[in-house]
Amino acid sequence: MLGNKASIKNGAKSVIGIEDREKSVDLANKNMDFYKISKEKYQFVVGDVTDGMIKFPPKKFDTFLFWNIISSCRSLAFFIKYKKN
Repeated sequence: MLGNKASIKNGAKSVIGIEDREKSVDLANKNMDFYKISKEKYQFVVGDVTDGMIKFPPKKFDTFLFWNIISSCRSLAFFIKYKKN
């Protein structure tokens, strides 16, 4: 969650966080609010990173930051599929 704040503070136009629990989304939103980050600069959703990222259009992301990737992603084949798009 703090990686999202650091990304914005260091020049990211926006960030999207895909969290595995609603509680994590709530906490992420509270943290961004605490640091006075504009709501237009971030979005947090609940979901599995594999399914969640495929829902976004190709070329939407230029950087991926993953915390606990092994527990969040069912298959690294996802990256191959996403890159092809």
